[in-house]
Amino acid sequence: MERSRVYALEVLLVLAVLVVSGCAAPKTTPTPVTAQPTPVAQKASPTQTVATQPTPVAQKASPTPYPLITITFSAGDKCSIDAPASIQSGIIHVDWIVESWEHDTYGLGVGNLDPSKTLEDLHDSLDKHILPDWLYVIDYTEKQKVSGDKFASSYYTNSTMGPLVFSCFWMDPGVDDPSQRIETNFGELGPVEVVKVP
Repeated sequence: MERSRVYALEVLLVLAVLVVSGCAAPKTTPTPVTAQPTPVAQKASPTQTVATQPTPVAQKASPTPYPLITITFSAGDKCSIDAPASIQSGIIHVDWIVESWEHDTYGLGVGNLDPSKTLEDLHDSLDKHILPDWLYVIDYTEKQKVSGDKFASSYYTNSTMGPLVFSCFWMDPGVDDPSQRIETNFGELGPVEVVKVP
C-alpha cells in the first residue's frame, strides 16, 4: 500500500515536470516572408533622348588643279616648253620664265592652231610678219627686264579651236631709228592637244 502510494507520487511528479517544461518552452514566431516585386521593363519616354553615333560626313575631294604649262626663254635665243601631251578644255596656267635677258623686250604669243596646219606653217607665216587667219590668238604679252624674270598667266582653252601653240619673240630698238624696233620670231612650241571635258 505504501509502495503504491509512493509510485503514484512519482508519476505525478514526472507529469508535473513535463507540464512545467512544456509551458516554459519558448514559442517560435514564424518569420514573415516579404515577396520581392518582379522587375518591370521600363519603356522609354517619348521625350527621352537616345544617344546615337554621329553620322560620318563625306569629305569633298580636293579640286583638281588646273593644268600647268611652263615656257622658258634661255640664252642663245632658245625657247622650250614643259607641258603634258594633252590637256582638258577650260582654264590653264602658264608660267613664263626668262632666264637670260639678251634683248630689250621679249614676247610670248598663245593661240589655237588649225588642226590642218603645222608649227612649220606657223613659223613661216610669222617670220614674214603675217598673222594667219588659221591661228586663233588667245593672248600676246610683251615683257621687259624691269618686269622681273617670271610671269604667271591664266587662259581659257576650247577643244573646238584646235591644239594649243606658243610663239616666242624678241624685240630690240632699231639701229638707225630706235622707234622702229626690230621684232624677231625665234621659235614655236607645241602643239598641246586640247581634249573636251567628258
